Amino acid sequence: MRRLISAGIVVVLLGIVGGLAICAIPRIRDAAARSQCRNNLKQVGLALQNRYASCGTFPSATIPNEDLPCGKRLSWLVEILPYLEQIGCTIDRKKGWQDEANIIPKFYGIEDPLPPRPLELKLFRCPADPTVSPVDRASLTNYVGISGVGADAAELPLEYPGVGFFGCERKIKREDIKDGLANTLAVMETNSNIGPWTAGGFATVRPLDPATIPYLGAGRPFGSGHRDGTQALFADGSVHSLTHSTDSEVLGAFATIAGGEQTEPLGD
Repeated sequence: MRRLISAGIVVVLLGIVGGLAICAIPRIRDAAARSQCRNNLKQVGLALQNRYASCGTFPSATIPNEDLPCGKRLSWLVEILPYLEQIGCTIDRKKGWQDEANIIPKFYGIEDPLPPRPLELKLFRCPADPTVSPVDRASLTNYVGISGVGADAAELPLEYPGVGFFGCERKIKREDIKDGLANTLAVMETNSNIGPWTAGGFATVRPLDPATIPYLGAGRPFGSGHRDGTQALFADGSVHSLTHSTDSEVLGAFATIAGGEQTEPLGD
């Protein structure tokens, strides 16, 4: 009888431990994805700083091209590629992202994959997002630059209120960021309506449009697949997690470079 009781206790304990392990798996996976996403953004931030050291300005939202509107130009992610430890990539900077020469970027340093398909740049993807990249264009990105507050923020000149870190024609310097680099959003992750990393426009740069409040959370403009919030890169290269309950006005203050708003320092 004692043996049966002992065996029963062991079975119950194993069931409890197994149940706890099963419950813990999603949290472990989310923590791993969050860590990888954070590291990706840190590398993007380092590339932006290296680009600044090389050129004296942060990149504009798109590679300048007088013959094309912003949405058809190549993106700022293409601009920082040389400052990342990435496989070499051949892109014609004089043409748009939808041009035949650029629609599927050509990489060198690796064997051509079979069947042929674009190389998935994992650095530009958050592992918490299961969306599969298309086979007929550049792979997707979860990281979008912040253009400021207002639907037309990316198109505004530097001196206008509401402008943010990225603008279609703007190339800002550190001294232009009057609110301080540590208080200015540069890039945020999203799993909402994501597009190719080579594409200028909405795929890689977005404003905080008051018409879309709340900005954070499931199905929102800057929603993510993480349980605890959205990862954000600031202009000083730091990465912070913004909870889905972050006040929209506070987020708007972080999205501008010279709004003069008073904001509390962010923790990790």
